[in-house]
Amino acid sequence: MKTLGPTSARILILADYPSPAERASQLPLSDWAGDKFFSILSSIGILKSTVFIASYLNIAPPKEELKNIISNRKTCPGADWRWINGAWCHPSVGEAHTRLLALLEQVQPTIVLALGSASLWALTGQTNTLKWRGSRLSRPEWPFTILPTFAPRILQTAPEHAHILRADLTRLRSIYEGSQVPRNYSFTIAPTIETATAWLIEFEEKANETPYTLSADLETRNHHIACIGLADNADSAICIPFLHISDSSPFYWPVEHEAIILWHLHRLFRHPSITWLGQNFLYDCQYFHRFWLALPKIARDTMIGHHAIHSNTRKGLDFLSSLYAHDHIYWKDDIKEWDPKLGERQYWNYNCKDACVTWEIWNEILSSAKEKGMVC
Repeated sequence: MKTLGPTSARILILADYPSPAERASQLPLSDWAGDKFFSILSSIGILKSTVFIASYLNIAPPKEELKNIISNRKTCPGADWRWINGAWCHPSVGEAHTRLLALLEQVQPTIVLALGSASLWALTGQTNTLKWRGSRLSRPEWPFTILPTFAPRILQTAPEHAHILRADLTRLRSIYEGSQVPRNYSFTIAPTIETATAWLIEFEEKANETPYTLSADLETRNHHIACIGLADNADSAICIPFLHISDSSPFYWPVEHEAIILWHLHRLFRHPSITWLGQNFLYDCQYFHRFWLALPKIARDTMIGHHAIHSNTRKGLDFLSSLYAHDHIYWKDDIKEWDPKLGERQYWNYNCKDACVTWEIWNEILSSAKEKGMVC
């Protein structure tokens, strides 16, 4: 496969493998899907002539399944297979990786757009494009930012993904222009009763001055409330635990301290100027009602808000973040990979981030709905 574009380009677009039409022309992204891709790219202000375009593989994997050339076996599957990115790879992948390393040395991009699972794997060792697309990624060995997204051929069978691809390309432009920078979160975890009540009182005082949005996110364990994350901005949050891992007691607070916290939460739930935000908030509200005998007076749900706009797309918080958040890096595996033996800091930080992301994306969902003439 040939390459296209100036070697001085700061953006490198790395397709994963060619379609039959691309194989015939020997040019990456030269088929119908490629034309649609470049149409979207130019519509957000990046011209095809200003980027460098290459294909990672010169031929599609057998049955177009990556597992046929990148093995998950612990032992070498055959002669000439190479160990790359923590996996045994077919000789064709080894050749492709050698070409990629030379290409990166030649072009020296500042950002690489990885189209499809093979390109994502080549640059990060990950293969789940559905999970990682839209994320601003980096690795110590690469002096550039990696942004994964779908291979454009997905538009042939799922044309509704065009708006997702547009969102990822818009993020590409933002990263390239420097308007998207990493978000520096400030999370308060493992609070004392003084710290927790100070946050809750401040929330109420702000609501007394002006209408106010406050996001909440519950984490539950064994059908009990483990902690609640609260945020009134996109950068900082507090996690108030109710359960913790301890040999002496599973409860974080003495009874009298928990009573104080719940009293303040009840006041916030009933406050007429507070709009509560949540992701799949009915789940949280059932716990509020069951354990705390209270519900937010005014509530909005980011999942339902997004569903009203794009009913045929995913609705998880990670997906919403990839569309609406200023800076997005997939984080939902933090809770799956949490090891209780190492303490709960990772668990509580995860809870805070969910609350911040929920707060941030709500205004973007509102803006998107208003653009479409919808009433929220």
